Amino acid sequence: MATSSLVSSELRQGRAGIAHRAAPYGWAAGAVLLAWVVMHALRPVPGFPLDDPYIVLHSAQVMHWGFDPNYPGVPALYGVTSAPFLALVYGLLFLLRPLTALDTACWMGVLAYALGLVKMARVLRLGAFEGTSLVVLGMISSFVPIHLLNGLETPWAMAGVAWALAFSSDAQRYARWAALAVGIAGAIRPDLAPFAAFLVIALTVERCRGRQWARRRIAMELGVLAALAIVPLIPGALWYHHATGAFYPLTGAAKRYYMATDHQRWDERLLTEVTLFGVFVITCGPMMAGAFRAMGSAVAKAILGSISLVLLIAFFGSPDSLAWNLFRYQVVFTPMVVWGMGFSLRRDAGWRAGRKMLIASLVYSAVCVLPFSLCLYLRDSRRFDGGVHELAAWCQQTLPAGTRVLVQDAGYIAYGTKLRVIDYVGLKTPEAMTLNKTYSWPTAGRERAKTVAALSLREHADYLIVLGQGADPSTKLPGQMRMLGWGADAVKSEGVYRVYLLRPPK
Repeated sequence: MATSSLVSSELRQGRAGIAHRAAPYGWAAGAVLLAWVVMHALRPVPGFPLDDPYIVLHSAQVMHWGFDPNYPGVPALYGVTSAPFLALVYGLLFLLRPLTALDTACWMGVLAYALGLVKMARVLRLGAFEGTSLVVLGMISSFVPIHLLNGLETPWAMAGVAWALAFSSDAQRYARWAALAVGIAGAIRPDLAPFAAFLVIALTVERCRGRQWARRRIAMELGVLAALAIVPLIPGALWYHHATGAFYPLTGAAKRYYMATDHQRWDERLLTEVTLFGVFVITCGPMMAGAFRAMGSAVAKAILGSISLVLLIAFFGSPDSLAWNLFRYQVVFTPMVVWGMGFSLRRDAGWRAGRKMLIASLVYSAVCVLPFSLCLYLRDSRRFDGGVHELAAWCQQTLPAGTRVLVQDAGYIAYGTKLRVIDYVGLKTPEAMTLNKTYSWPTAGRERAKTVAALSLREHADYLIVLGQGADPSTKLPGQMRMLGWGADAVKSEGVYRVYLLRPPK
């Protein structure tokens, strides 16, 4: 009888222990669910601040249809940065309406990211206040609030980084899980490949620390971790190669040749890069100082190395890419900085000073950064959604069936209309990337109109759609086309987007 009571007591204690360990994850999931309810009460119809999400959504629909009515003959994977995210949206379309499917894919990423932050705090063995603060910091810092629901794979990429760093915080126990997680992050966002490589090396260093391993054993450990990181990359790479002929997405190359900023003078490129990375640093605020306190860790050095390599690649490629899509490519650095803040708390000998820095980071993010991010998200959502819906409605009502239009933003116009679309950036029209490489790229964009002219003649385009204002390169295209002898008459001269009737030179 006594033995039975003892077993029952141990079972109850075991269940209580499991419930205690699971509680933070339950609270985080509940918070995300509450946010979902509030957001859908405020905005029943999902909307997004960018055009790129509609490229993903249109591509997922094309996979269901088996053909592309807007870009005939172009594989669905063209124009998509993340093959796994496209596959997720494709799967959700079996159950949900298009916009709801895309929105749900984002909310799933938000949940994965929040749980990854909880795991990070748990493995770092932070106290209740510090752990909760770290999770909140990861959700509201820098440009994160803008990109949690941007319609793209960004929350999933941040989730991959958060889980990888969480497991890396105890490399002796979780090194292989960390390698697998960072491989998944690289599969979701190929620009995280440098981070994956550096982190695998750091994990090997951490695993070998304090152990008298022979070189052969160290090499074997590195090989195992590298293999675990590479495995998640293989399905997407094979899919890309089958669809596009390359083992990686061509979206970065297409934008590089179109924007053509890497043919500016080196001092102009350096100023652009320093300014844009400086903006990210400012949005992190005091948290950056906390992160630098963790530099004694091999993982922290891997983070610094990977960020440095990304900045170096951007300098020689497209420095302005650091600001594309509302700093979408830099925002994945945020969970890295958050991890540094958390790791410094664990190692901080002056606990009170570390806690003060954490509180300062929370206040700064909540008071200065979060309102700015939310205003920017709402402004761009209203501007883009309103402008693109108005454009699509105008095209459907005004342009005859079978019309061929040249566009820069290739997503919503394909999702929302039945027009034949030619993307002169090159995301969805492969020929445009080749033409931009020939004309736009070597001239720093001065002969971009030649790309549009060549596409117009080849595809028999009738209209040109450009952004109506701002510093976007497309705003200058109508005037540049006229200088080449083309007729470019405005048929829609108001709104976010303008439409011009094209007439080739006689």
